Amino acid sequence: MGTMRIVVVDPEALSGKVLSFVLQEAGHDVVVTRTAADGLAAVARHEADAVIIGADPPDLDGSDLCALLRAQQHAGPILILGHSSATHVKVRAFEHGADDYVVTPYDPVEVAARVNVVARRSGRSEAQAPSSRLSVEEVELSLGEL
Repeated sequence: MGTMRIVVVDPEALSGKVLSFVLQEAGHDVVVTRTAADGLAAVARHEADAVIIGADPPDLDGSDLCALLRAQQHAGPILILGHSSATHVKVRAFEHGADDYVVTPYDPVEVAARVNVVARRSGRSEAQAPSSRLSVEEVELSLGEL
C-alpha cells in the first residue's frame, strides 16, 4: 500500500488536527497549514501528492487556492471541505480544478476514503482504511460523530 504526501490547508486548528490524525492512521504523510500562502509553499516544498482545503483560509478563497495550485502545475487530487451546500459554490470549485467537494460538517473517515478514491482514479496508490475511533489514554472518541 502506498503512502501519499498530503497537505491540509485548514485555518481551524481542531479540524486540521483531527483530519491529520485520521489521514496518518490511513498511512499517509500529512502536513497541516493554516493559510493559503503556507499551503502553496508546503505543496511545493513537500512535493504533495494531494491537497485538502478545509474552511476557506483567511488569505484566499478555497476555490481560488485550488486554481492557483493548478496554475502551479499541481496535478494531484484536490478536495475542498466547504461550508456552503449551494450548487453554484460547488460548481465554481470544480471549475477551478477541485476533484471533490465535501460539505461540512464532514466525517473525517469519509474524507480519508474520498482521498483514496480520487488518488486511485488518478493512478496513485491507496492506503489502508482509517480507523473510525480516536483513542488517547482512557479517552475514546468516535470520529463519525464529529
